[in-house]
Amino acid sequence: MTGTGVVGRRFSRPDALAKASGRVDYLSDTRVPGMLEAAVVRSPFPRARVISVDTSEALAVPGVVAVVRAEDLGLVHPVRPFPESPQVQGVLTDSPMFVGDAVAAVVAQTRRAAQDAAALVFVDYEELRPILDPEESLRAEDQLFPQASGNLAGPRSDFERGDFDGALARASRVFVHEFETQRQCASTIEPMGCICTWHADGRIDVVTHLDNIFHMREQLAEVLGVDESTVVVTPPEALGATFGLKNSLIPSLEPLCALLSRHTGHPVRLLLTPEESMTTTVTRHPARIKLTTGVAEDGALLARGAEVLLDSGAYGFGYIVINSMAGKWATLYHTENLRFRGAAVYTNQVPCGAYRGVGTAQIHFAMESQIDEIARELGVDPIEYRMRHAIRPGDLLPGGTPVRALGLEECVARGKEAIGWNTPIPHSDGRFARGRGMALGLHHAGFTNLIPGLIERSICRARLIDGGRRIAVHIAAVDKGQGAIGTMMAVAAQTLHCELDGIVVDPVDTSAPYDALGAEASRSTYVQGRAVQGACTELQDAIVGAAARRLGIPVGGLTVEDGWVVAGDDRLLAFADVAEDLVDVVVEHEYTPTDLDPLPVVAADFCEVEVDRLTGVVRVLRFVAVQDAGKVINVLGAEGQIEGGVHHGLGYALTETLEIEDGQPMNGNFAGYRVLMAPDMPEIEPILVETVDEEAGPFGAKGLGTGVIPAVAAAAANAIRDALGVRPLRVPITPARVIELLDG
Repeated sequence: MTGTGVVGRRFSRPDALAKASGRVDYLSDTRVPGMLEAAVVRSPFPRARVISVDTSEALAVPGVVAVVRAEDLGLVHPVRPFPESPQVQGVLTDSPMFVGDAVAAVVAQTRRAAQDAAALVFVDYEELRPILDPEESLRAEDQLFPQASGNLAGPRSDFERGDFDGALARASRVFVHEFETQRQCASTIEPMGCICTWHADGRIDVVTHLDNIFHMREQLAEVLGVDESTVVVTPPEALGATFGLKNSLIPSLEPLCALLSRHTGHPVRLLLTPEESMTTTVTRHPARIKLTTGVAEDGALLARGAEVLLDSGAYGFGYIVINSMAGKWATLYHTENLRFRGAAVYTNQVPCGAYRGVGTAQIHFAMESQIDEIARELGVDPIEYRMRHAIRPGDLLPGGTPVRALGLEECVARGKEAIGWNTPIPHSDGRFARGRGMALGLHHAGFTNLIPGLIERSICRARLIDGGRRIAVHIAAVDKGQGAIGTMMAVAAQTLHCELDGIVVDPVDTSAPYDALGAEASRSTYVQGRAVQGACTELQDAIVGAAARRLGIPVGGLTVEDGWVVAGDDRLLAFADVAEDLVDVVVEHEYTPTDLDPLPVVAADFCEVEVDRLTGVVRVLRFVAVQDAGKVINVLGAEGQIEGGVHHGLGYALTETLEIEDGQPMNGNFAGYRVLMAPDMPEIEPILVETVDEEAGPFGAKGLGTGVIPAVAAAAANAIRDALGVRPLRVPITPARVIELLDG
């Protein structure tokens, strides 16, 4: 396969065979000489104060090296996930704030010994009254953290445009709906873990699950109070998915493990159990959303208001999520008069953080359910009504960037045809009812102007290797299962017009060129891909220049193809012929988006369901997911991302929820947490729309992974509404909730 045909084709991931054959090491397979194992002692109470810790029985367990309490760690700096987040979470605590908060740790020769000893650390607690409800937290005089006034997990997000009250008063009809979404776990099949080595010279080596290299290093250095240059962060050879779970470090993981290494003088590995990974890291934010929409006599949207309250749990970040929700809500449908009021508060629940489609899954369920209901109440086709008001090219994004290339109309047209939208569907009055629904999705690629003080940028280096037979690119692209490395190889191959196997991506650690936020927010293809494209373009210019000098001819008219410098159809010199002239040449290219907003990514989802009125069971029969991906780099990978995103979204819609009673997780394991299995999944038809944006990613590509999930749950909910004639207002839409809907 030549470079001219790489982009837009189907090709396997470069690590596919090694992973399928079991020849790669995941973190649980990774060991370093002299390594000890750690386990964490966690609070059984949602809020308490540690009175005393008895470590005598734990220390008597054979193989135990140390039992460490908060007071043994020395000075650590509270975590700040984002610039305006309160600094509230330490590493170990004497004042646990949720069930599972880390109060002590054990280090031993084996993992079994560490876990056995952790169970024998006896902690005497004074139980304190927890705050478990976000509305109670918002109005409570009891402040969970001195640094968080009003229990707010960051600043509120309030804005108004136009005359909301006046427009609402003029409305012919006013629609008010209140929605509620749940706490969803990333439920990665590989639990989180890390290995840390604190060397005598002060250098700290960290091998860990992560979404980014440099953001992790920056946060870890801040917590530990060390210079960033002393911290070396490396992903394991093979990395299981994170789905956003590791956008930020987890204080009781990397910082704790590093401090345990310093305390013991040995490398330490801390592997979480699946239960810990689900219930002591972060989950998706539960949300309560009230939408108020006023429409004119002709159905025009006159005024739209939103009130959003997020439960950030203990320590979780919130204001970034609120801002993300506000941006999508204000942008997808054009309305002159808007009001948004949003807050995220701390509670004594499991912390909340990033999860695939941060904030957009919650707000889309609400706004796509409401606009669907408005269309039905007005007697208008839900697709027609949406497209009367939906974002179009030329519209301005919140930061002022004009929308350049948006394939929403094509997404809708192709999905409508694929699902057979205008084909009658039997609406049974008997036990089984069928229905169709759809929803639009808007997400973003990248972080431009979303995080205060952040410059969205990525740097790539490129050079000839192996005597000119291959090209190496070095970029901080983290492949956590999404196929980033294969994408970078394809971009390089397409740029240099060479074979795919002529590209090597150098191993990633913090010696790589700087990158702002790694694989977060589906920015890899867009931002990192542009850096790769730029570096390879500059390398091509260097190769052509060297060849022109050797041949004594002008550069004009020369290009490259399959490892040769060519003029038209004539091969002049192989890369190997000029490699010695470029042995010390390493080109470096930095890409920083010039837009004032992150790149918009849109989708249209269509769903067909069958609902059992007797049992309340919902069976999804078909799902058509249409995604505007810009130029598709790898069709196989893109389709896989869509299928995975639909799986996450349908789980969010129908089954997944971390059930908590009085602060206690009740189903925090794979036996109790209901992830959809293969037999539960419907036929999925992924459709890729290529609306090329030349100012976006390489060759006009856009982001894809997180942009799949926003509309999935809403499409399923709208199909259930179509089948039953009643509107689900809460997810997941479990059989019990279906029966409640039918009973009125």
